[in-house]
Amino acid sequence: MINEIVFVVVGMLKKKGVASDLAVTETPVCHLAVVLDPDGSKVLIHKRKAR
Repeated sequence: MINEIVFVVVGMLKKKGVASDLAVTETPVCHLAVVLDPDGSKVLIHKRKAR
């Protein structure tokens, strides 16, 4: 099952002009993405997959 919340949140942030450092990526245990805050610091968005 896809963790759609990561895609939704990243999409909302992109619409607001937030820069992305790493597009939504799937790993064996989660979906994650990295965006940049106004100071350029990286913020990780992460959702673990159901077991």
